[in-house]
Amino acid sequence: MPQADQQIVMTFTAKNDDIVTVRPVQKTDASSLIEFYTKTPSNMETMEEFSVTTEGEQLLIIKMNETNQMYVVIEKDETLVGYAQIIRDSFKKDIGYFNVWLEKEVPENGLTQPLLEYILEWCRVNQIISLHEMKHDELTLN
Repeated sequence: MPQADQQIVMTFTAKNDDIVTVRPVQKTDASSLIEFYTKTPSNMETMEEFSVTTEGEQLLIIKMNETNQMYVVIEKDETLVGYAQIIRDSFKKDIGYFNVWLEKEVPENGLTQPLLEYILEWCRVNQIISLHEMKHDELTLN
């Protein structure tokens, strides 16, 4: 069983036999994440609201790792097809706020269940007992 300070990596086979990996984000993923953000529709009103730089994303990745938050990428054939985050509550560390964003074909390929299994395993290992939808304007990393 993984410990809270260990990295969890899971690999799954999609319905179409693609191999998909869920793994913690690394600093080297910053530019791929920014490219993913800009090509994937999101909950942002306009792309003008999006102003993340590679350096800013790298700082976020470092901060997420230092504060034991979950930030993972979902890769198919080593290409980013999604990401997921859990940010712990500032006061109650056993509560987390989650955000998952996937390319359209990922859920259709039967990977939603394995991704949820990853998230639940991370929560179990990190003693998160309650998850809530992330509201982007309400959360900050501490």
